[in-house]
Amino acid sequence: MKTTKQLLVVTLFTLFSVSVYSQSHQHEVGFRMASLDRFDFVYKKAKSNNKFLRMRLIDFNLSLLDGERGAFSFGLGMAVGLEKRKTINEEFSFIHGFEPRLSFRHANAQEIPGVLDVSFGIGYVLGFQYDLSNKIYLSIESIPSLSINYSQRGSELSYTRASLGVSPNLIALSAVYKFSKQK
Repeated sequence: MKTTKQLLVVTLFTLFSVSVYSQSHQHEVGFRMASLDRFDFVYKKAKSNNKFLRMRLIDFNLSLLDGERGAFSFGLGMAVGLEKRKTINEEFSFIHGFEPRLSFRHANAQEIPGVLDVSFGIGYVLGFQYDLSNKIYLSIESIPSLSINYSQRGSELSYTRASLGVSPNLIALSAVYKFSKQK
């Protein structure tokens, strides 16, 4: 668990370090909650008026399942896209845009051959944003998506599956902090 926290801190530091050199001054950082056990880290950077580069850390886990037998699991997922905003009034905006994602998970144990799961998807963000202040906003969104999942157990292919995700269970809430950087 300590290693997972350290890797998360390094990832966050890297994202913020890269943003220091951007030409854009407006940045946003927050958390997105799709359920009580699914949280994403969200980072957005203004590219032009009402257009934002959007990055989400959608899955990050590192687990030592059994130290004596060397069993472990590691997973990482990232989504990067372009978010567009259409202002409805001073506090309320409609948000939309494409967001491709890629994630993988690898697990291994002595009695179980290596497990590899890879997923690629393309989604379209649809939602609304409500500005609580000039620094904080809440949003509600859904990302209907088409994805391809590949799973392999040992040297054998377990399955390849394509799926279309359009479900009310895909609705997520976000709390985001806006800040500006001075050059």
